[in-house]
Amino acid sequence: MNIITANNISKVYGNGDSAVKAVDDVSLELEKGEFLCILGRSGSGKSTLLNLLAALDKPTCGKLYFNGRDIINISGGELNKLRRKQIAVIFQFHHLLPYFTAEENVLLPCMNGITPVKNEHRNTARASLDIVGLSGKHNRLPNQLSGGEQQRVAIARAICSSPEILFADEPTGSLDKETGDSIIALLSELNKKGLTIVMITHQQDYAAAADRIINMENGKIKINSY
Repeated sequence: MNIITANNISKVYGNGDSAVKAVDDVSLELEKGEFLCILGRSGSGKSTLLNLLAALDKPTCGKLYFNGRDIINISGGELNKLRRKQIAVIFQFHHLLPYFTAEENVLLPCMNGITPVKNEHRNTARASLDIVGLSGKHNRLPNQLSGGEQQRVAIARAICSSPEILFADEPTGSLDKETGDSIIALLSELNKKGLTIVMITHQQDYAAAADRIINMENGKIKINSY
């Protein structure tokens, strides 16, 4: 079953002669449990496409479905609920709160605005940190962690609510090769456990970890390979 179906989606910025079509009439299907990589140079439209698929932005035209549900025309409240519980996103930069511990950073989406913090929330956060290999570092502040460890905290924060899909926008972009390799290995392991993953990268060797690769150029899909 498809978790995402996109039919002829486009994203246009600006109007008239100054209009720029960042995504140009893209159609694709993503199966549950798949690891998809969107590969392309800077400016190819790959990050814009990810933002559309992750419901962070709306296409200018076209149709977009999540588990068969139209997510372009749903209410803002329903869209926020979808983003909070079923869709997770990590970026090149970790966006951790500097004065919060690793556990506290992970706790934020797990709690969904609920206070005070319950033991079940802490247990979920700690379990997520354990999954990404940070056992024993729950109480470290971000500046006490390496860049790779900070990215692992970001991944733990993303998976703590048990999302159906994880979008990763250049997750290794700010990391050295060895650390980047470890993050790709972690994403592959999460995928083997059933998490659907869509990853953006410009690095061919990292793209090879995916089940399928989409190459983008000038907002269009150029090659769809397995």
